[in-house]
Amino acid sequence: MDSNTFKRIYGEYKAIELKDEDINIIKNIYKDMNFQEATQLCELVDLSLKEAILDVEELFITLKYCYSGYEYFSQFIDFNDIKNNIINELKELNEQTINTNALAKIIAKNIRRYVNDGHFSFETKTTVFPTYKPYRAYVTGIIVEEYGNDYKVIKGNKKLPLETIISRTSLEDKLLPTLTTLSNKKCYLIGVYSNKKIETLEINNIELKTHLIYADKYEENSPEYIYKFVEHKNYNLLHSKKYVIYENTKEYLKVFNEMGTKSKNKNVVIFDIAGNRGGWSAYPEEFIKGLNEYSHWKTDMAMIKNDIFGNKNNKKEYEILYADEYDTSKGTFDGMLYVVTNKTTASSGEAAIAHAYSCRNVVFVGSASAGVGLFGDIKSYLLPRSKIYISIPFKVFFEGKEEGKGFLPDYWIDSKNPTKYLEKWLKHNHLI
Repeated sequence: MDSNTFKRIYGEYKAIELKDEDINIIKNIYKDMNFQEATQLCELVDLSLKEAILDVEELFITLKYCYSGYEYFSQFIDFNDIKNNIINELKELNEQTINTNALAKIIAKNIRRYVNDGHFSFETKTTVFPTYKPYRAYVTGIIVEEYGNDYKVIKGNKKLPLETIISRTSLEDKLLPTLTTLSNKKCYLIGVYSNKKIETLEINNIELKTHLIYADKYEENSPEYIYKFVEHKNYNLLHSKKYVIYENTKEYLKVFNEMGTKSKNKNVVIFDIAGNRGGWSAYPEEFIKGLNEYSHWKTDMAMIKNDIFGNKNNKKEYEILYADEYDTSKGTFDGMLYVVTNKTTASSGEAAIAHAYSCRNVVFVGSASAGVGLFGDIKSYLLPRSKIYISIPFKVFFEGKEEGKGFLPDYWIDSKNPTKYLEKWLKHNHLI
């Protein structure tokens, strides 16, 4: 979504009336409680085909008036067509009953064909059915450096050994900038960032196997802790792994601010948010504020206002807030901030990336973030007959990134521990 599209769809949105009968249907489905409480209401049940179709019809009434992505995706597909496809598929089953999981799978499959939204999902007592479709980085493990008008292999394999020269045309759209201790020149991983699975790349008429960039595996075996702060002589390191905190929130805000303040006189600060799936964005905001005395998130926002959420006027409309541009001159941190991200940096983890742009000297390394946040701030719903839980965003956060694509790093790191890799590179270059 570009800025013109945001303004056209949401800034110029014309309010629509809600019928009393639709308001009553939605209020019966809407659960004014947090995610953890709402999902406890899920049950596995068998329901009649008629009951399943009623749940589908009420779901699409709810989406029309409560889903912030409804207007955006309506550019490409009529939601009524999706609803009819689901109902037709249910009728073609030739069954008298259907269970909760089977219904959720059919609903999510049909919606996912046209909708890509990391905050919009269906959940049963046993299974989550997302609508999210991510881009992923597929790399060969081969690194090249610039060599005149061409490239030279500095980390190769049997098919493309060291010193092999590769033409620029052979590597067009197949280069991801990287950091390496093997060369002081501009270096690149041979790979691509794609929303389709890429198993091989052809280079110099040679077929090379790819793998998902290892940075995306970084947090898989790590405990999900809130933070770990390590102070060194000339640099500090903050591992910040989640922002879902329900207790002592004011105390944690103070701690994040203090960690930033303790880091403001360092030459280098490493902010590791790889694997941080989000929570409350105020925590990274406080860290950057303590570090830089200026923390800003450049995102325009559209928020649904309707009777279900207390608007009291029987209409669906959008409240629009436009954000100021970044003004890094307001910041006081003169060192280098390195932010480590990967594909599981999502939602408010990506808000941390946005706040990091407040610093004058910031470099992003690792892998691309999840791209979960164009549509955000979820409300909870439960379909009354099938007991399927649905998380539905009611806000749009426009900051120029594409859902599923996320923020791209300045340097891609093909390491299962990109933070240690970065520290090694910084030491090699006498920066810490």
